[in-house]
Amino acid sequence: MEPVEPELVAGKQAPLWYAALFVCVQLGALAGLLSVMARPWFLTHDGYPGIYQAGYGMRLMHADCDVVVYGDSSALTGLDPQLIAKITGLKTCNIAEARGVEDVVGFRFPLDAYLQRNKRPRFILMMLGAPSFLPDKKPFTAFSTEGMIYALQYDHGREMLHGFRRRPSWVVNFVFWAAENILENQWKQLLPWTRRADIDTRKQRADRDGIWPFPLPPEINCDYSALAPGAVVERNAVDVAETRKQYAVEGTQVIINVSPISNCNPYEGLYRKQLDGLHDNALIALPMPYFNMTDVHFSPVGSAYISTAAANQILELMHQYDAKRLNTPSPVLRGPIGK
Repeated sequence: MEPVEPELVAGKQAPLWYAALFVCVQLGALAGLLSVMARPWFLTHDGYPGIYQAGYGMRLMHADCDVVVYGDSSALTGLDPQLIAKITGLKTCNIAEARGVEDVVGFRFPLDAYLQRNKRPRFILMMLGAPSFLPDKKPFTAFSTEGMIYALQYDHGREMLHGFRRRPSWVVNFVFWAAENILENQWKQLLPWTRRADIDTRKQRADRDGIWPFPLPPEINCDYSALAPGAVVERNAVDVAETRKQYAVEGTQVIINVSPISNCNPYEGLYRKQLDGLHDNALIALPMPYFNMTDVHFSPVGSAYISTAAANQILELMHQYDAKRLNTPSPVLRGPIGK
C-alpha cells in the first residue's frame, strides 16, 4: 500500500477547519450580541422606549411599601399607587410587569425579587387580565421580546441560562429582532425627519411610584383582540390557591383581582364561567372610554375607578382586622368596591 501524501490529508481536512471556524465565528457573534443586549445601553437604543420602564421593582431597595401592587399590564397601566395611598393612608408601590415579561421569567420572579430586598408588605394586591389570569405562570411559557430583554437585564440565574440553551430558536429570533431594531433606531436618529425625542419612561414610572399609563387617548371603538377566545387558557383553582398560600405569610394579606373588561366584549359570559370563584373582586364591564388600548390598558378615568375600588377593598380588610381585634361590627363602605 502506498503512503498517503501529507498534503492530501491536510487538503481533505481543510473544509472541516473552515466549517469549524465559521461556526465559532457565528457563536462568538451571537454571544457578543447577547452581551450587548444584557447591558443597560440596549434599553435606550432598541427603538422601543416602553421597555425602558420595565424592572421598576428590581430597582427598589428598602422601599418597604405597605401595599405592593403586582400583576400584568392591566395592573401596570391601571392601578395608581398614589391614589391608593391617598385613600388608605398606606405607602403603595406598583411593581407589575407586562404579560410578555411573565411569559419568559414566570409570574413569580419579579415579585420574589422585590420581596428579597424589602420588608414584607401588609397587602399584596394582584390584578390580572381576564384572558391571562394565571397567577402561577411558569417560566418559558411563550416567546416574547419583552420577556427576553427583561431576562437578560435582570434574571441571570442558572435556570434562566439553561432555559435559553434549550431554546436556541428563541435566542436566534431575538438576536435578529434586536439587531434589526438597533440598526433601524440608529438610522432614524440620523435623519431629522424621523428623529424622535428621548422619552424617559423609567422616570415616568418612578415619579408615579410604579404605574405606567400608556400614552394613548381613550378608546372609541371596541378592540378586544387581546381577549379573543383563542387567547383564553384553562384556569386552575389549585394554582390560584397555591399562589395565595405562598404569599399570605408573616402577616401579609393577598388580594387577587381580575381586571375589568369592556362592556362591548362578546366573551364576557365565557370569562365569568372560567373565572368563577378564582378572584376576590367582581368581574365588571366598563365603558370604552375607561380603556386606551386593546380593552386591557386603562385611561386616566378607568385607572381612577379601579384604583378607588382596590383601595376600598384594602380599607374593608383593614376594618375587618380592627373589628376582629375589638369585636365590633365592620362599617359599610361607600363607593366602588371589589364585590
